[in-house]
Amino acid sequence: MRKITQFDRVMIYSFTADYSGVVIAEDKQSNLENYLGLNYPTFDLPNQARQIYQKNRLRIIPDVNYKPVKIIPSNHPLSNEPLDLSCAILRSISYCHVEYLQNMGVTASMCISLIHESKLWGIIACHHYSPRHID
Repeated sequence: MRKITQFDRVMIYSFTADYSGVVIAEDKQSNLENYLGLNYPTFDLPNQARQIYQKNRLRIIPDVNYKPVKIIPSNHPLSNEPLDLSCAILRSISYCHVEYLQNMGVTASMCISLIHESKLWGIIACHHYSPRHID
């Protein structure tokens, strides 16, 4: 995956029964610290985020320093209901996730959901330390 995408770090993050996580595989640039074997608490990936990863299996963030733009109209023109962007690849990301990535020094990210028996089993998490566009 790292050879194909050219991300600086690629990890496989698996979930336990309580949805805490562990990094079970990693390929990275040699100058980066190891994350292999690190454990993360359940709240690291809240239920709402897990539901989105279950529904939308690819998430790409080319640059966490992006400036969001408004979608016009914000409601569906026929139903007047708010637009559901759950499955949009380039939808805006939550401020908390942006801050989380920035605290790690990550500028670009790509996540691919790993589904087993219709359940979110884990994630392939790709990190890059400068903007990274995947076409």
